[in-house]
Amino acid sequence: MANYERLSGLDECVLGFETPNAPIHVAVTAIFEPDPLCRAGGTVDIDGVREHLAGRLLLVPRLRQRLVYLP
Repeated sequence: MANYERLSGLDECVLGFETPNAPIHVAVTAIFEPDPLCRAGGTVDIDGVREHLAGRLLLVPRLRQRLVYLP
C-alpha cells in the first residue's frame, strides 16, 4: 500500500454526517473567458475543458487522492 494521510477530525465528522438523503458536498460556479473554451454559438467546449484539466491534474496531487477505509 502506498503512503496515506489520515483525515482530520473535522473531515471525519463531515464524512460521518453524510447520508444518501443528506449529501455533504461543495458546489462551484466557474466563469470562463469566451475564448478559447467556447464554440462559435457561445456554448462551452466541454471536451476542451476536460483536456485542459486532464493536462494539469498531475500538478495538484490532492485532486488525485481517494478515500480508503482501513480495517
